[in-house]
Amino acid sequence: FTIGAFYSDYEDEAGTGPAIIKEFVRTGSALEKAGAKIGDRIVSVDGQLAFAKQTPEMKKYRKNIAAGQTIKAVVERGGRRITIQYLAEVVPHPDALQVANRILFWYGLVGNLAGHPEIAEMAADKMATALGSTKYTRFDRILGDEIRQMSALLRSVAAASRGDMKAAFGLLIAEKAMKARDEWPVGHFKWFPDLFADLHKEPKKLAYILGVKVDELPKLPEARIKPAPYWTLDGRLIEPGVAAILEEDGGAIID
Repeated sequence: FTIGAFYSDYEDEAGTGPAIIKEFVRTGSALEKAGAKIGDRIVSVDGQLAFAKQTPEMKKYRKNIAAGQTIKAVVERGGRRITIQYLAEVVPHPDALQVANRILFWYGLVGNLAGHPEIAEMAADKMATALGSTKYTRFDRILGDEIRQMSALLRSVAAASRGDMKAAFGLLIAEKAMKARDEWPVGHFKWFPDLFADLHKEPKKLAYILGVKVDELPKLPEARIKPAPYWTLDGRLIEPGVAAILEEDGGAIID
Protein backbone atom coordinates (compact mmCIF):
# COMPACT_ATOMS: atom_id res chain seq x y z
CA PHE A 1 0.00 0.00 0.00
CA THR A 2 1.12 3.51 -0.59
CA ILE A 3 0.05 7.03 0.22
CA GLY A 4 -0.17 7.59 -3.51
CA ALA A 5 2.69 9.90 -4.46
CA PHE A 6 6.44 10.14 -4.85
CA TYR A 7 8.17 12.99 -3.04
CA SER A 8 10.98 15.29 -4.01
CA ASP A 9 13.71 16.82 -1.83
CA TYR A 10 14.77 13.67 0.01
CA GLU A 11 16.84 14.23 3.13
CA ASP A 12 19.25 11.98 5.02
CA GLU A 13 17.48 11.99 8.38
CA ALA A 14 13.97 10.79 9.19
CA GLY A 15 11.49 13.53 9.90
CA THR A 16 13.19 16.07 7.63
CA GLY A 17 12.42 17.67 4.30
CA PRO A 18 9.01 18.70 2.94
CA ALA A 19 6.89 15.93 1.42
CA ILE A 20 6.26 17.76 -1.86
CA ILE A 21 4.40 15.71 -4.47
CA LYS A 22 6.77 15.22 -7.38
CA GLU A 23 4.51 12.77 -9.21
CA PHE A 24 1.74 10.33 -8.42
CA VAL A 25 2.28 6.61 -8.04
CA ARG A 26 0.19 6.02 -11.13
CA THR A 27 -1.90 8.00 -13.55
CA GLY A 28 -5.37 8.36 -12.08
CA SER A 29 -4.39 7.27 -8.57
CA ALA A 30 -6.93 7.68 -5.78
CA LEU A 31 -4.93 10.57 -4.32
CA GLU A 32 -4.85 12.38 -7.65
CA LYS A 33 -8.58 11.82 -8.24
CA ALA A 34 -9.31 13.18 -4.77
CA GLY A 35 -7.83 16.53 -5.77
CA ALA A 36 -4.14 16.43 -4.86
CA LYS A 37 -1.81 18.14 -7.35
CA ILE A 38 1.87 17.98 -8.22
CA GLY A 39 3.60 20.63 -6.12
CA ASP A 40 1.32 20.14 -3.09
CA ARG A 41 3.12 19.72 0.20
CA ILE A 42 1.62 16.82 2.16
CA VAL A 43 1.47 18.03 5.75
CA SER A 44 -0.08 14.98 7.38
CA VAL A 45 -1.86 11.71 6.66
CA ASP A 46 -4.46 10.60 9.21
CA GLY A 47 -2.74 12.79 11.76
CA GLN A 48 0.73 11.43 11.04
CA LEU A 49 3.13 14.19 10.05
CA ALA A 50 4.52 13.62 6.57
CA PHE A 51 8.11 14.28 5.54
CA ALA A 52 10.23 13.56 2.47
CA LYS A 53 12.21 11.19 4.71
CA GLN A 54 9.54 9.37 6.69
CA THR A 55 9.69 8.78 10.43
CA PRO A 56 9.45 5.28 11.94
CA GLU A 57 5.91 6.16 13.06
CA MET A 58 4.84 7.00 9.51
CA LYS A 59 6.45 3.84 8.13
CA LYS A 60 4.56 1.77 10.71
CA TYR A 61 1.32 3.54 9.82
CA ARG A 62 1.82 2.95 6.10
CA LYS A 63 2.60 -0.72 6.70
CA ASN A 64 -0.76 -1.18 8.42
CA ILE A 65 -2.94 0.61 5.86
CA ALA A 66 -5.78 -1.67 4.69
CA ALA A 67 -7.33 -1.78 1.23
CA GLY A 68 -10.39 0.46 1.05
CA GLN A 69 -9.43 2.31 4.22
CA THR A 70 -10.49 5.96 4.24
CA ILE A 71 -7.49 8.25 4.44
CA LYS A 72 -7.53 11.95 5.26
CA ALA A 73 -4.53 13.87 4.04
CA VAL A 74 -3.82 17.53 4.70
CA VAL A 75 -1.95 19.29 1.91
CA GLU A 76 -0.61 22.82 1.69
CA ARG A 77 -1.12 24.72 -1.54
CA GLY A 78 -0.55 28.42 -2.09
CA GLY A 79 -0.35 29.10 1.64
CA ARG A 80 -3.69 27.32 2.30
CA ARG A 81 -4.23 23.96 3.93
CA ILE A 82 -6.69 21.63 2.23
CA THR A 83 -8.06 18.33 3.54
CA ILE A 84 -8.24 15.56 0.95
CA GLN A 85 -10.09 12.31 1.59
CA TYR A 86 -9.63 9.15 -0.47
CA LEU A 87 -9.61 5.34 -0.25
CA ALA A 88 -6.38 3.37 0.07
CA GLU A 89 -5.62 1.14 -2.91
CA VAL A 90 -3.30 -1.75 -3.66
CA VAL A 91 -0.49 -0.78 -6.02
CA PRO A 92 1.83 -3.52 -7.37
CA HIS A 93 5.46 -2.52 -7.19
CA PRO A 94 6.54 -1.24 -10.62
CA ASP A 95 9.81 -3.20 -10.41
CA ALA A 96 7.79 -6.42 -10.11
CA LEU A 97 5.83 -5.53 -13.23
CA GLN A 98 9.05 -4.97 -15.14
CA VAL A 99 10.57 -8.25 -13.98
CA ALA A 100 7.39 -10.20 -14.81
CA ASN A 101 7.32 -8.86 -18.38
CA ARG A 102 11.03 -9.51 -18.88
CA ILE A 103 10.56 -13.11 -17.76
CA LEU A 104 7.70 -13.43 -20.26
CA PHE A 105 10.00 -12.05 -22.95
CA TRP A 106 12.67 -14.66 -22.25
CA TYR A 107 10.08 -17.38 -22.01
CA GLY A 108 8.69 -16.46 -25.43
CA LEU A 109 12.10 -16.17 -27.11
CA VAL A 110 13.37 -19.50 -25.83
CA GLY A 111 10.05 -21.22 -26.59
CA ASN A 112 10.19 -19.91 -30.15
CA LEU A 113 13.80 -20.99 -30.60
CA ALA A 114 12.84 -24.49 -29.43
CA GLY A 115 10.26 -24.72 -32.19
CA HIS A 116 7.16 -23.32 -30.50
CA PRO A 117 6.31 -19.90 -32.00
CA GLU A 118 2.87 -20.04 -30.40
CA ILE A 119 4.58 -19.67 -27.02
CA ALA A 120 6.18 -16.41 -28.18
CA GLU A 121 2.77 -15.19 -29.35
CA MET A 122 1.14 -16.18 -26.09
CA ALA A 123 3.79 -14.23 -24.15
CA ALA A 124 3.19 -11.22 -26.41
CA ASP A 125 -0.54 -11.44 -25.68
CA LYS A 126 0.17 -11.39 -21.95
CA MET A 127 2.27 -8.26 -22.44
CA ALA A 128 -0.50 -6.60 -24.39
CA THR A 129 -2.79 -7.17 -21.42
CA ALA A 130 -0.22 -5.59 -19.09
CA LEU A 131 0.20 -2.64 -21.44
CA GLY A 132 -3.54 -2.07 -21.41
CA SER A 133 -3.62 -1.86 -17.62
CA THR A 134 -3.21 1.31 -15.60
CA LYS A 135 0.10 3.06 -16.23
CA TYR A 136 2.40 3.74 -13.32
CA THR A 137 3.66 7.29 -13.57
CA ARG A 138 7.32 6.83 -12.76
CA PHE A 139 7.54 3.76 -14.95
CA ASP A 140 5.50 4.87 -17.97
CA ARG A 141 8.50 4.28 -20.20
CA ILE A 142 9.16 0.81 -18.79
CA LEU A 143 5.51 -0.13 -19.16
CA GLY A 144 5.35 1.60 -22.53
CA ASP A 145 8.26 1.47 -24.95
CA GLU A 146 9.87 -1.58 -23.37
CA ILE A 147 6.72 -3.71 -23.35
CA ARG A 148 5.75 -2.65 -26.87
CA GLN A 149 9.26 -3.44 -28.05
CA MET A 150 9.30 -6.87 -26.40
CA SER A 151 5.86 -7.70 -27.75
CA ALA A 152 6.83 -6.68 -31.30
CA LEU A 153 10.02 -8.73 -31.13
CA LEU A 154 8.16 -11.81 -29.91
CA ARG A 155 5.53 -11.59 -32.64
CA SER A 156 8.26 -10.96 -35.19
CA VAL A 157 10.39 -13.99 -34.29
CA ALA A 158 7.24 -16.13 -34.25
CA ALA A 159 6.34 -14.98 -37.77
CA ALA A 160 9.91 -15.52 -38.97
CA SER A 161 9.92 -18.99 -37.42
CA ARG A 162 6.90 -19.81 -39.58
CA GLY A 163 8.67 -18.45 -42.65
CA ASP A 164 6.56 -15.29 -42.99
CA MET A 165 9.41 -12.79 -43.26
CA LYS A 166 7.19 -10.03 -44.68
CA ALA A 167 5.04 -10.11 -41.54
CA ALA A 168 8.09 -10.45 -39.30
CA PHE A 169 9.73 -7.24 -40.50
CA GLY A 170 6.41 -5.47 -41.02
CA LEU A 171 5.72 -5.85 -37.30
CA LEU A 172 9.06 -4.28 -36.39
CA ILE A 173 8.82 -1.42 -38.87
CA ALA A 174 5.29 -0.55 -37.74
CA GLU A 175 6.22 -0.47 -34.05
CA LYS A 176 7.45 3.02 -33.17
CA ALA A 177 8.98 1.74 -29.93
CA MET A 178 11.59 -0.11 -32.00
CA LYS A 179 13.25 3.26 -32.65
CA ALA A 180 14.24 3.39 -28.97
CA ARG A 181 17.33 1.30 -29.70
CA ASP A 182 18.87 1.80 -26.26
CA GLU A 183 16.11 -0.25 -24.66
CA TRP A 184 16.88 -3.53 -22.88
CA PRO A 185 14.94 -5.82 -25.31
CA VAL A 186 16.84 -4.72 -28.43
CA GLY A 187 20.10 -5.35 -26.59
CA HIS A 188 19.40 -9.06 -26.97
CA PHE A 189 20.27 -8.85 -30.66
CA LYS A 190 23.84 -8.23 -29.55
CA TRP A 191 23.89 -10.36 -26.41
CA PHE A 192 22.08 -13.44 -27.78
CA PRO A 193 21.88 -13.16 -31.58
CA ASP A 194 20.91 -16.82 -31.96
CA LEU A 195 17.50 -15.99 -30.44
CA PHE A 196 16.82 -14.01 -33.63
CA ALA A 197 18.50 -16.35 -36.14
CA ASP A 198 15.50 -16.40 -38.50
CA LEU A 199 15.56 -12.59 -38.79
CA HIS A 200 19.23 -12.78 -39.80
CA LYS A 201 18.11 -14.48 -43.02
CA GLU A 202 17.38 -11.00 -44.37
CA PRO A 203 20.35 -9.01 -43.02
CA LYS A 204 19.62 -5.76 -44.89
CA LYS A 205 16.17 -5.45 -43.35
CA LEU A 206 17.47 -6.41 -39.91
CA ALA A 207 20.28 -3.86 -40.17
CA TYR A 208 17.74 -1.19 -41.09
CA ILE A 209 15.62 -2.03 -38.05
CA LEU A 210 18.62 -1.89 -35.72
CA GLY A 211 20.05 1.25 -37.33
CA VAL A 212 23.39 -0.33 -38.19
CA LYS A 213 25.30 -1.42 -41.29
CA VAL A 214 25.00 -5.04 -42.43
CA ASP A 215 28.62 -5.78 -41.51
CA GLU A 216 27.92 -4.43 -38.02
CA LEU A 217 25.28 -7.04 -37.28
CA PRO A 218 26.25 -9.44 -34.48
CA LYS A 219 27.60 -12.76 -35.69
CA LEU A 220 25.50 -15.84 -35.18
CA PRO A 221 27.07 -18.71 -33.23
CA GLU A 222 27.59 -21.89 -35.19
CA ALA A 223 25.39 -24.07 -33.01
CA ARG A 224 21.63 -23.61 -32.76
CA ILE A 225 18.89 -25.24 -30.75
CA LYS A 226 17.01 -27.58 -33.04
CA PRO A 227 13.24 -28.03 -32.70
CA ALA A 228 12.53 -31.29 -30.95
CA PRO A 229 9.73 -32.99 -29.03
CA TYR A 230 9.93 -32.82 -25.25
CA TRP A 231 8.39 -34.48 -22.22
CA THR A 232 6.33 -32.50 -19.73
CA LEU A 233 6.64 -33.05 -16.01
CA ASP A 234 3.36 -34.98 -15.98
CA GLY A 235 4.49 -37.38 -18.72
CA ARG A 236 3.05 -35.87 -21.92
CA LEU A 237 5.11 -35.95 -25.11
CA ILE A 238 4.84 -32.63 -26.95
CA GLU A 239 5.80 -32.39 -30.60
CA PRO A 240 7.41 -29.24 -32.14
CA GLY A 241 4.82 -26.65 -33.04
CA VAL A 242 2.43 -27.74 -30.31
CA ALA A 243 2.14 -25.90 -27.00
CA ALA A 244 1.60 -27.92 -23.86
CA ILE A 245 -1.33 -26.13 -22.30
CA LEU A 246 -3.28 -27.45 -19.33
CA GLU A 247 -6.55 -25.64 -18.66
CA GLU A 248 -7.21 -25.34 -14.96
CA ASP A 249 -9.55 -23.14 -12.92
CA GLY A 250 -10.15 -20.79 -15.83
CA GLY A 251 -6.43 -20.29 -16.50
CA ALA A 252 -3.73 -21.99 -18.50
CA ILE A 253 -0.51 -23.61 -17.36
CA ILE A 254 2.11 -23.76 -20.10
CA ASP A 255 4.91 -26.31 -19.78
